[in-house]
Amino acid sequence: MRNKFLPAIGLALVMLLVCAASGAAQTSSSIHLEPGTVSIGAMYNGAQVTLTGTIPASAQVLVEVKGERDKVVLSKKGKAFGLLWMNTGEVSLENAPTVYMLNLPEAYSSEEDGGNAALTSLGVGFDKLAGEVSIESSDCDANNKALFEEFVKLKKKEGLYALNNNAVKYTGEKNGVRSFSCNISLPPRMKQGDYVVTAVVIKDGKAAERDDRPLEIKRVGIPEFMAKVAYEHGALYGIIASVIAIMAGLGMGLIFGGDGGSH
Repeated sequence: MRNKFLPAIGLALVMLLVCAASGAAQTSSSIHLEPGTVSIGAMYNGAQVTLTGTIPASAQVLVEVKGERDKVVLSKKGKAFGLLWMNTGEVSLENAPTVYMLNLPEAYSSEEDGGNAALTSLGVGFDKLAGEVSIESSDCDANNKALFEEFVKLKKKEGLYALNNNAVKYTGEKNGVRSFSCNISLPPRMKQGDYVVTAVVIKDGKAAERDDRPLEIKRVGIPEFMAKVAYEHGALYGIIASVIAIMAGLGMGLIFGGDGGSH
């Protein structure tokens, strides 16, 4: 009798596993980044990549872009003797990402600049970043929070730090999942290197899943050649740079020089 039940039990277990796998497929996330590699050519002026995917219909998704961690040393400006503006000290920031961009859906968009408690509790935003960056100043009385805020302002002017509201869009819902897309603008000042684009999936108000996708930015063509020459043949690079400067000056003279005389 026992032998007759074994095949039936085995079949039931297989069906349960199939159903479980099917249910997981309906509620799990699927993320894609296109393109995964961006080339910096002679005419490079920034680029755009797009993160797309599916998430559970009841979930939200935030999109982070992070660069490699680095040490940044900045000069502090101040008036000497109340007259002249000059360097009055240095500020060193350790473990600061070269790039930090946070893209939010409408549900998490806010007039606050990435510093609200909801984002911090999800492990994202500038307040969370501030806790990861070590700051040292030659001024013992300096306010580290104020210094970090000034650092963020500087990076935002360069386009390397950003908080983008309503940047994640949702489309259609089917079988318990919905699609999303996020267009990410890469500023011209993003250097060659390896970056990470992360989809942070939010369920029941908590960060339930982080899905990383690598993003590579690399020089090609003339920029790659010039960088290689500068690194390997400094003297030759100096000669080439001088020739380019002379040719550029001659070209400007031909364009704006007119008849060569003033009236």
